[in-house]
Amino acid sequence: MNLSNEITVLTAYFNIGSFAKGVFRHQYNPNIYYKWMSVFRNMTNNVIFYTNDMIAYKYFQKLREKFPKERTKTFLINKKELWSFKIQENISQIYTQPDYPKHLPNTVVPGYSCAMHAKFELLNQVIRKNYFHTKYFMWLDIGLFRYLHDDPKFKLAKPTDFDDTKVAYAQVDDFQKDVTYKDIIYDNMVWIGGASNLGKYDVLYKFTQEYLNFVNKSLSIKLISTDQQIIYGMYLDKHKPETKLQLYKSGWFELGYVCYAAGKN
Repeated sequence: MNLSNEITVLTAYFNIGSFAKGVFRHQYNPNIYYKWMSVFRNMTNNVIFYTNDMIAYKYFQKLREKFPKERTKTFLINKKELWSFKIQENISQIYTQPDYPKHLPNTVVPGYSCAMHAKFELLNQVIRKNYFHTKYFMWLDIGLFRYLHDDPKFKLAKPTDFDDTKVAYAQVDDFQKDVTYKDIIYDNMVWIGGASNLGKYDVLYKFTQEYLNFVNKSLSIKLISTDQQIIYGMYLDKHKPETKLQLYKSGWFELGYVCYAAGKN
């Protein structure tokens, strides 16, 4: 199979109801996500979208209707079909342990944690199917380009310095070697931002397997939060993943905007 150097962009929205986020307890509801996803009407990449929400499903199709149909795949699913949501009860039991930390929504809303793990389960699936025959895949949170309202047409492209042997992430803070996985969960520590990643199909596929294996390990030791803490823990673990990361400094959305800039060149 001949693969193009294009990026397949994968995104998803799972309606888990309204929830509070952060120390200021800002409320996040479905309407916020509907607003954020409007930017996908201007993205010229091939896009795959998963949701359990009929409003989001129909709206996303409308956003993409100006592109040829073969440029977009939209899937309306029951989130309980996904392994990431089948473990929701396990996560809920972990969160109700005495003295377990309460970081909104990471260690408070089990469905939020499930949605974060679903990124990797879905990446694993779509890389295997490779609907658009591309060499590269990118996870992109619905809200990453929430402030990008004034560009009527843009494309995400591989940065010129991207290393095909690594998975790219945005770096948010320094990696601390002298902490434990429990410290990461209990103190809500962050090393990389989970809003986007980028990888060559085989490298990113292997990384998703390593990630999902570590989720299983986390469930077994009753310590879990979101993908940001999981990935930190993976690279702190004595059995580190074989996959290396390429980090772009600095900020939660840095990788997305680096790819945006690359698409302009």
